[in-house]
Amino acid sequence: MKKGFWLVAVSLVVILPLLLACGGGATTPPAETPPAETPPAETPPVETPPVETPPVTSGPPAITHTLEGRADCLLCHSATGIKPFPASHASYTNDLCQSCHQPAS
Repeated sequence: MKKGFWLVAVSLVVILPLLLACGGGATTPPAETPPAETPPAETPPVETPPVETPPVTSGPPAITHTLEGRADCLLCHSATGIKPFPASHASYTNDLCQSCHQPAS
């Protein structure tokens, strides 16, 4: 037999199974993998300016002046005074003012 025959025979018997076991011997590019999804860009949080809330006032207003020499509240806070009291206080006397209203700290 000729030398070419043995070369083909050996190629078919020995080399071909090895090539097939390794993926057929073809140099095909690997299967394309889809590109990794990039997460959507996060939008920066919108900064809102702080809201200034007025202080919660509960109860009667504080006395904002000194009481020294001002024992007669009704002198300024009568119905016709500089800073009149509310109509609901019309029957109140000086004795009652500080039972609710305290000097501011």
